[in-house]
Amino acid sequence: MRRYLYPPLLVWCGFFVMISLGIAGAPPSADSEPSGFKGTVAAHNVWRQAVSAPDMAWSNTLAATAQEWANFLASPKGGCRLEHRPRKGKHARPFGENLYQAFSSPKPPQLSPKEVVDAWGGESENYDANTHTCSPGKVCGHYTQMVWRDTRFVGCGMTACQTNNFHAIIWVCNYDPYGNIVGQYPF
Repeated sequence: MRRYLYPPLLVWCGFFVMISLGIAGAPPSADSEPSGFKGTVAAHNVWRQAVSAPDMAWSNTLAATAQEWANFLASPKGGCRLEHRPRKGKHARPFGENLYQAFSSPKPPQLSPKEVVDAWGGESENYDANTHTCSPGKVCGHYTQMVWRDTRFVGCGMTACQTNNFHAIIWVCNYDPYGNIVGQYPF
């Protein structure tokens, strides 16, 4: 029986080639926003600049993951409802995630990326930056994820579905690195 030994240098070279080709788990990189999402990054960065957080960039990797989850939520199995991607199992998510849903009848709602992002940003009025708390009974986690200082990339997906007599639109945005870490503050 023949054995082949690979010198460590050869193994390391192979590893670096895999990373450069995107075969190994490479982090998201800055990409161009697709036409349906133009303005998403700019809208996020307006909120981030208000708290002196660095600008974010678009990631096609995050967008693909977000679109996959949006499609699942709109499927018969997903039931056209909002539900965060689980932290474990087949659909586990290693990214931060914001969800948005709007309903209308007789046609699906038409929303710009800015309108969706500004809905999350509007939660800023519920967040007290001095105490790092959300007002009792209010929501502010979408806002804090958007402005989380360490987050560098965003990618979003969107789809439409129908429930009862209403048309719905579902937005999913993923963030890397994720925010809303217990014991840490967004900015």
